[in-house]
Amino acid sequence: MKYITSKNLLIFTVVLLLNSIFSVELFSQNVAVTDDDSYTANSSAILDVKSNTKGLLIPRLTTVQREAINPAAIGLLVFDTDKNSFYYYSDEEWLALPQVSSSTGVSDALFAVKNAAGDTIFAVYNDGVKVVVPYGTKGKVGGFAVSGRTPTKLGEEGYLLVTPDSTRIFVNEVDVKGKVGGFAVSGRTPTKGFTNNYMEVTKDSTRIYITEGLTKGKVGGFAVSGRTPTKSNGTDYFNISGKSQAEEINNESRIMWYPVKAAFLAGEVHVGTADSVGTNSTALGYRTIAMGNYSQAMGFMAQSLGLNSTAIGNFAIAKSNNSFAFGDSAQAINTDAYSFGAGAIASGIGSYAFGSQGRDTLTLEPTSLPTIAEGNYSFAIGLGAYAKGDISISIGNNTTAEGKNSFALGSSTTAIGDYSTTMGHGSQASGLYSLALGNNAIASGYSSTAIGRDVEASAGSSTVIGFESIASGGGATAIGSWATASGSGSISLGLLCISSGIYSTSMGEETKAVGETSTSMGYRTTANGTYSTTIGQGTTADGQSSFAMGDRTIASGNLSVSMGRFTTAQSYASLVIGRYNIVSGTTTSWVAAEPLFVVGNGTSSLSRNNALTVLKNGNIGFGTADPTQKIDIDGQIRIRGGSPATGKILTSDVDGVGSWSTLDLSNISGTLTVAKGGTGHTSLTANKILVGNGTSAILYPLNLHWDNTNSRLGIKNTSPLYNLDVTGTGRFTSDVNLATSSGNVGIGTTAPAYKLDLVDSYWNASGGYFVRFRNNGGNYADGIRIETGDVNGSGAGYNDIIYVYCGDGDGTWVGSIYSHDGTLLMNGKSASPTKNSDIKNTNSGLNIINQLNVVDYDFNSKTNTYKTGFIGEDAIKVFPTMVRLEEETGEYGVANSALVPVLTKAIQEQQSQIEELKAELEELKSLLKK
Repeated sequence: MKYITSKNLLIFTVVLLLNSIFSVELFSQNVAVTDDDSYTANSSAILDVKSNTKGLLIPRLTTVQREAINPAAIGLLVFDTDKNSFYYYSDEEWLALPQVSSSTGVSDALFAVKNAAGDTIFAVYNDGVKVVVPYGTKGKVGGFAVSGRTPTKLGEEGYLLVTPDSTRIFVNEVDVKGKVGGFAVSGRTPTKGFTNNYMEVTKDSTRIYITEGLTKGKVGGFAVSGRTPTKSNGTDYFNISGKSQAEEINNESRIMWYPVKAAFLAGEVHVGTADSVGTNSTALGYRTIAMGNYSQAMGFMAQSLGLNSTAIGNFAIAKSNNSFAFGDSAQAINTDAYSFGAGAIASGIGSYAFGSQGRDTLTLEPTSLPTIAEGNYSFAIGLGAYAKGDISISIGNNTTAEGKNSFALGSSTTAIGDYSTTMGHGSQASGLYSLALGNNAIASGYSSTAIGRDVEASAGSSTVIGFESIASGGGATAIGSWATASGSGSISLGLLCISSGIYSTSMGEETKAVGETSTSMGYRTTANGTYSTTIGQGTTADGQSSFAMGDRTIASGNLSVSMGRFTTAQSYASLVIGRYNIVSGTTTSWVAAEPLFVVGNGTSSLSRNNALTVLKNGNIGFGTADPTQKIDIDGQIRIRGGSPATGKILTSDVDGVGSWSTLDLSNISGTLTVAKGGTGHTSLTANKILVGNGTSAILYPLNLHWDNTNSRLGIKNTSPLYNLDVTGTGRFTSDVNLATSSGNVGIGTTAPAYKLDLVDSYWNASGGYFVRFRNNGGNYADGIRIETGDVNGSGAGYNDIIYVYCGDGDGTWVGSIYSHDGTLLMNGKSASPTKNSDIKNTNSGLNIINQLNVVDYDFNSKTNTYKTGFIGEDAIKVFPTMVRLEEETGEYGVANSALVPVLTKAIQEQQSQIEELKAELEELKSLLKK
């Protein structure tokens, strides 16, 4: 669309003048605008426009532009493009030119009159006439009237009047005698001349008659009345108001219709303000309010406040556009919100709340929580269901969906994390993307999953399934009953299984995977070492990369393998199979003289034995745990191959191949030479064998003499008197039984007086022991047993049995360990005024006791058995008497019995303090009595 600007207007004026001069004739200031040169302007017109092919365009303005013309001249004409109509200015307002249209269509009016808005206000159709009365204009309101004349001077009198504020039918009651007439719809009956009314409207009533003559008794019908024949005003029961604004009504029982807003109200009507009634709204019930346009409110004090909103029920409220509240105290607060049920609240955009508050009478504890859909586009369904997060869903009894896109289903379940899901009873999914299913299942970690009863997945990406199981490590999985997966990436499957190491795995019953990347399977197995593995029952893998399989086997060495029953692989990189092997070796380093491969054949933990031992240096032992040669056999050898027979000896050829050969000495006479790198020989005379020293001739001082007649062996003795008769000194490097003719054994003495008599003037400046009993058995603390035998006597002397007698080297007694009446006692040499010249009272006992640090400690971490005592390094600083440094081991030994005198002193000091306090207390009591 083009508009005439000031510049274009100037050009247009010039062109118009030129055209007037050259193309138009001027007659008495009349102007003709035409494209026909022969046309002459009408003399009565100041401007005459004539064309057969073109029209006249006047200024085209929008409604805003038109109303902005100020001042506007009366008669100013424009075309409103918004209204699609011509408007002219008349006095103080713009008026639209009426539009008249004529059409010949089947459904079109034969003749129609339209207003400025294009609406038909009067039309003639083939089957009738339609009159539309406009409203909302200023000044006198028009209408439609049917009237008649009376023979009086009053002129016309209206019978039917239709206006925007009312429709009236007038009944002449002044000159009529008898019953007052009105408005009636009637029909005829088959009687003589009688007319039956079906609908009758009079001043005192409006009646609708139901079939007359077919029923007996009183005739039914429909009537709304309230007038009496008195002069008092009647009460409105049905009210049609044509006011432009709704009036204020304070709680009145009536039926109301507002044509200006097309609103309908019925019941005890309450209109608080003029704008509290919405267009096309409906309010039914007790003090209901339908304020929103196109809204509906029904029930007891229900309120529909938003556009297109609906509130139905007791105190139901629909506050926002397109909201819907249905039920007792139901609330639809936000746009497109829907609430159904007692106390249900839908406060989020597009939210849905379905449920009731305090209505579950079938249970012993009705819920006091309302159903709430708070998040945008959330759903809350059930008793006490709460959908707090956006796009969340809460279904069930007291369920809560708090996170964004969360889902809660069941009873008392909670979905706190965004995108979390929980189902069951009391379950909670608080982690992002978490899932909790079951009874009291908790998924608090990121992307965690908890399924079962009383289970918890607390770390990120953790999973727990079962009963009272826990997955607390990142990415950990716990499946079973009381299973625990606390290490990152760990897996725990079974009953009471624990996986605490990183990437560890425990399977079975009461298994433990403690070490990093460790694996424990079976029953009560434990994998403590890094990368260790245990399989079976009661097996333990303590070493790094160790493996224990079977029944209560132990792999304590690094890289060790223990298989079988009660086997222990302690040596580094060793393999042990069988049962009850001898335990030895270093756990963390390669030692050549320690076991590499062991086959155990012991019978119990107290009777361990090795059938085969292979050391790291290549020595192999059969029947011995400490082979000193490449093959070390403790016991006899049997070689089944090579045609063995009695009397044969094993010989070798030049290639070292052995075979059995016969050795026949029955026919040998003279001298049989048995040499070992020399010319030594033996003589076979007098049933005696004399063995030389292996170098040259026979030397009796070094001879070994065998008395075949008496079965005696003499060493450096040609006439042995005993089964073993040694002349000179001897040395034993293995197990030996020593005995004299009297049955006593002496070491350091030739005249032993006791079964074992040790005598020596031993002294070592650096400390040490005269006799040492040492058990190198490893894990088993077997010591020394001292047994005195049966005492057949009476009296006090027989009740005291001395086990250990302590002297100072010159025979002087200094103490003893003895038994008295079944009690083991220790005696020490006491102070005596007759023997000790330096005797003084002991210092404070409490001071020493208070400085001593009492601790719980475990000697062996495998046993987990704690004892209570003192730390030697600390105790020696406080009370050196009770501590002794073992020179051989470098460890401190604590004599707890040395504390007895100190404890006695401490008790005496405490008793003295108690007596003093008692005296002070008595003194205070006496003062209080005064």
